[in-house]
Amino acid sequence: MRNTSFRPRRPIRFARGDYIYLLAPPEKAEALDRFFVDMLPGSAPDPHLLGDFTVAGEHTLGELAEVYGVAVSEEQAKLTLADYFDIHLDHAPKEGATLALDPIVLVARSISGGRVNVVGLRLPEEQDETRRRTRLESLKRKLAAFWSSVAGI
Repeated sequence: MRNTSFRPRRPIRFARGDYIYLLAPPEKAEALDRFFVDMLPGSAPDPHLLGDFTVAGEHTLGELAEVYGVAVSEEQAKLTLADYFDIHLDHAPKEGATLALDPIVLVARSISGGRVNVVGLRLPEEQDETRRRTRLESLKRKLAAFWSSVAGI
């Protein structure tokens, strides 16, 4: 595979609300953050403590159920992850607080204004390493990893 970039003949103008898709190998994806997010570089925490992937707190349990196949009721499906923490914790959320959701563990990664705004997803360990993933499971896992790396959270 060659290391080539393609440049348009005319400059492309983007407007607020436009979507762009950037494809990069996983080891280079984090380097793209500096173009889109004002974040201070941080040290790499232990992923087991904070979750395998991260998502914003405004995503709903229903969205999580679609991607990871967790069981949630119709009523729960409408709740955001931040709301789920508010309802099920018996104290104000703190960074590192955890809640179980079917086989997934939700981990509060970032708190703002007393609410969880970034949630880590600690996925269950493979119990049977010899079991092959289905294509759909592999695709979901890859998409979740790509989304987390591009979103920069």
